[in-house]
Amino acid sequence: MSDCLSLSVAIDSNLTDNTSGQYTRMGALEHNGKHNRDQNAINQLADTVSKVVQYLPYYKDADLICSVPARPDKDFDLPNSVTSLVSGKVGKQDVTGGFVFNGQKSSVKTSTFNEKWDVWEGAQVLFQNSPAFNVNDKTVILIDDKYQSGITIQYIAMKLQQAGAHEVYGLSFVKTLRDTDNV
Repeated sequence: MSDCLSLSVAIDSNLTDNTSGQYTRMGALEHNGKHNRDQNAINQLADTVSKVVQYLPYYKDADLICSVPARPDKDFDLPNSVTSLVSGKVGKQDVTGGFVFNGQKSSVKTSTFNEKWDVWEGAQVLFQNSPAFNVNDKTVILIDDKYQSGITIQYIAMKLQQAGAHEVYGLSFVKTLRDTDNV
């Protein structure tokens, strides 16, 4: 797998160490936003991500913002919810809606490292440029909640590049401290 991201950053790790199971501040926000749909946690994530986007070199000059697309049948998606809020706060268009799935997308959560790419390939996801969602020659910030194996964010970055994006900057809320699925 080649690196499809021009830059990549995780705001924090999800856990304070490898043994206690104690969350960092960002880890707790990610967990509560994702698993409890805690609106306060979602708002705090959006505030933090907005500050990072407005502060970091390169990121602050990006043209567009996008989240890793959720399966079409998923009723709630944390990255999409946060990206929508961040878009309004930083004044960068959210182009997540340009993604389409032409196949079935199963969960990558239970897939092994070696199976994850195939799961995305099976979903036949692609980005369709349109007047409403055009990434051609643009720099896109690609947001995901958790960087674990890197397969998902790399795959989606590749799809943005295939659609004509000039550069893709990855931004994850947290990096997993334990990579038990990356065996």
